[in-house]
Amino acid sequence: MDWTLFDCEGDGLYPTKIYCLSHINSDGVEGTEVDYDDMRAVLSKDRVLVGHNIIRWDIPTLERILDISCKDSVLIDTLAVAWYLDCRRGQHGLESYGPDFGIQKPKIDDWHNLDLADYINRCERDVELNHKLWLSQLERLLELYPDADDFWNFLRYLEFKMDCAREQERSKWLLDVKRCRKAIEDYETEETKKLVDIERVMPKVPRVSVKSPPKRMYKGSGELSEIGKRWVEFLAERGLPETHDEPVEYVAGYDEPNAGSHDQIKNWLYSLGWVPRTFKYKKDENGNLREIPQINKEHGGGICDSIVDLYPICPDLALLDGLFVLRHRLGLLRGFIRDEVDGKLAAKVAGFTNTLRFKHAEIVNLPKPDRPYAKDIRASLICLPDEEQCGADMSSLEDRIKQHFIYEYDPEYVNQLNSDDYDPHLDLAVITNKLSKGKAGVTKEEMDAYKAGDKSKSKIRGIFKNGNYACQYGAGPPRLVLTCNIDIETATLLHKAYWERNWAIKKVAEDQIVKTTKDGQMWLLNPISGFWYSLRSKKDRFSTLVQGTAAFVFDLWVRQVREKRPQLTAQFHDEIVLHIKKGHREECTALLNRAIQEVNDMLSLNREFSIGIQFGDTYADIH
Repeated sequence: MDWTLFDCEGDGLYPTKIYCLSHINSDGVEGTEVDYDDMRAVLSKDRVLVGHNIIRWDIPTLERILDISCKDSVLIDTLAVAWYLDCRRGQHGLESYGPDFGIQKPKIDDWHNLDLADYINRCERDVELNHKLWLSQLERLLELYPDADDFWNFLRYLEFKMDCAREQERSKWLLDVKRCRKAIEDYETEETKKLVDIERVMPKVPRVSVKSPPKRMYKGSGELSEIGKRWVEFLAERGLPETHDEPVEYVAGYDEPNAGSHDQIKNWLYSLGWVPRTFKYKKDENGNLREIPQINKEHGGGICDSIVDLYPICPDLALLDGLFVLRHRLGLLRGFIRDEVDGKLAAKVAGFTNTLRFKHAEIVNLPKPDRPYAKDIRASLICLPDEEQCGADMSSLEDRIKQHFIYEYDPEYVNQLNSDDYDPHLDLAVITNKLSKGKAGVTKEEMDAYKAGDKSKSKIRGIFKNGNYACQYGAGPPRLVLTCNIDIETATLLHKAYWERNWAIKKVAEDQIVKTTKDGQMWLLNPISGFWYSLRSKKDRFSTLVQGTAAFVFDLWVRQVREKRPQLTAQFHDEIVLHIKKGHREECTALLNRAIQEVNDMLSLNREFSIGIQFGDTYADIH
């Protein structure tokens, strides 16, 4: 195939002019252009254009300044390919690949006053580096997709995803800055009050000091000196013999506690018998994984249940819950103010997961409005007065895909899953009850009572709900102990019950095609998308299959929508947000429903997909 790889430099991130465009083609012919007509000629020569982040930055910038259109070109973005092939790599910017190929990217901080030669040197080095990266990527892609149709089908898919990211950054999202600032002010006042309340009940902090033996223990007469006597008394108070001649650590006094210190909070918890169940994992400089106990659940979900378990011992710990949730909300709102430009935010993309879902930046993990201290967060994302927001999400997407795959093995179970009164979590609890001979779970009679309105077993149902999802994604009994807060015996029975009920999942996983490429990486072939997905371990086959299919089906739906209406404000997981002119709800609803039906017709899976649609003035109104 013939392609042209290029890079360009301009006077800033939002340039008014282009200094230079450097390029190299598939035959190895290279050059640098400073004349706009010469740049236009380079970009129109080959149909395939290659570059790093070109879909979100270079191409839109060049189209605007050179007054050209690249809509007929095939765009290969080496950033997107890097996100795919190296999804577990920490950084994917072009500069981060410099050490891999022995090329140092020139550093430039001033984009207005340097000589043109400086900008050309930077541009040419970028092309040199990206050319080596692209050739390496091309070799790896062809190992996965030796068939030309498969190869181009996948690259066009990546191009589509990057175009969605570009459109989201172009569309932006209006921020109610006044409301956001007012919420920050109110929450900061509340935070100060909570800190005072917590510090009032926290234990004081020991101030540790070190005392060394005196240099002159004895007088000339051989008697203890005054300082020697004080040292002996000091030792006696601590149960140490007079002969002790090493420095002694001791508590010199007590300081007032600081509720802003995580270490002090954790020490307080440990003194009460805390056994953490929520962890964050970080690698040290040697690459070893370090387990860090967390006070809070992820994404502002409140404090860890292991702390809630200590409430009977110390009811004042409940004060922590509100504090850490509040701090999470403050972090989100402050981030909005930090990132807004001209009163707008953008639903930016920061990479792909191994299943090709977007990783999000700037607008990410926003709590629902009914959660504590959350009403102002989504409500701060607004639209113009003559517009309204449309939120549409795919209903039970991953669950329907799971059912599609297991239907061929266990159709009776899938039909049962779709009966109106079926509850998979209570069903698992009933099986566990039988296996434990009544020691765990619920009886069939208790399950029937729950369905009839008796919610006394809601807590047990919640435990088995957590266990259900954890088992689906490979959790064993030790992990279930932490996830569900149950003993190892119950966890073992729950695990056994799950696999008795969901035996078909293992069969589906066993029947998937997995291969290992020359670099030692495992890949799973998705039978619906036809794409290969990076696989961390074989136990992740089913989760990678389901999540990869979910991302692909969702993207098909988004593509069908954007073919008729390109505008896209945001997408999160299985949800899209559009901004439409008021008075056009019916047309928008028809478009979204028609698009999902087109996806159903294209795929003809064992389960059909459906969507939910809402309209409102703020993001809080639609999701």
